[in-house]
Amino acid sequence: MNPTGREKVELCASCGRQGASKIVPELDNAILCDGCADRLVDGKTLGYWPPEEVPPTPPEERFAELEERFAPLFKAAQVLLREGMDDEDLIYPTLAYANELGLQQIPDLADEAGLLVSVKSGADWEAAVERFMERHAGIIPERITEDGVVILRWLPVVRNVHLYPKTERKIPEKVTLRIRDHARLLKPEDITSVYERTLSAHKVSYGKCMTGSIDFATAEGTLEISTYASTDTATRIPSKDAAAVFSDRNPEFIYPELMAKFCQALLEPGQLPDGREIGYERLLARRKRGAAPTRTPEGTAKLIRCCVAFCLQHYGDLPKGVVAHRLLNKHVQPLPDDVEELPEEGVSDYESNALWRDAKKAGVRLEAAARAICSPEFTV
Repeated sequence: MNPTGREKVELCASCGRQGASKIVPELDNAILCDGCADRLVDGKTLGYWPPEEVPPTPPEERFAELEERFAPLFKAAQVLLREGMDDEDLIYPTLAYANELGLQQIPDLADEAGLLVSVKSGADWEAAVERFMERHAGIIPERITEDGVVILRWLPVVRNVHLYPKTERKIPEKVTLRIRDHARLLKPEDITSVYERTLSAHKVSYGKCMTGSIDFATAEGTLEISTYASTDTATRIPSKDAAAVFSDRNPEFIYPELMAKFCQALLEPGQLPDGREIGYERLLARRKRGAAPTRTPEGTAKLIRCCVAFCLQHYGDLPKGVVAHRLLNKHVQPLPDDVEELPEEGVSDYESNALWRDAKKAGVRLEAAARAICSPEFTV
């Protein structure tokens, strides 16, 4: 099968997701998204509907369909509201994960969530969390609610270990921390805890060598700080020498406190004599000015509603308007007394305009969380 490109963006004839642009002549010229087209090329069987046989369903008639499709998302929103969770680093990944569960696009995601729900605590929980972190980049299961909703946390610091090639045993060559956008100032322990866990997982020591090699770089809106394998007499052991140097000992890395100080020195905001601003905190801080949207229960509720609205529009192809408002009024509950329901007979009032304006902003964070869920990149 050889899907061809198409400029017009439509719904995928297999999964229904927006962004379809591949015409497949072998499937009655059905239009697929990139993911479904790739699966077809890999020889997998896909269900689909011929475009000429299924006319677009009016939004009013899609109400029940959307209720079913977004049921996990609605449930997660209800739990967040009922339990008063106001941490942005919980809200975005939890809703993004629930949305992906409803879309059913990631293989074995439902089984993974079911495993987390079934274990909940103890050694089995820790093992499930480790498997989760190997599969998803930069988010971690925090707990399971009584309703069976997986609560996830966005991690501002992500770890990675690069191993020496062509050695009989696994020898770490480079440890990298990637500092991503964050809603609050990072504390030294935020950095040292991740760094220490990474070294411990690879049975690597630190603290003996007083010198070490460390550098940094920026990539894709993140700050990457790397430190390299050393001995008490040498730093940055070349790959060609690794097997001999570490034949009877493990590599050493700089101690956690030094790593934290180096990271904080790079993040610390400041100003040069000529007035130029320095410090990566100004680039990575999620909010440059103003109060957080979750500073009040009302603000938190509106943020959660905006997140759900974005998913309905972006993943459900539901335009802003009465039908979307009815879904939100019915399923994004309970709302604080000061938060009004959305109009179901008109869409031009202040609440409606603010909802869809802020939904676009919330979508940036939801999409970042979705990429973390879909990608195993940058994990140990």
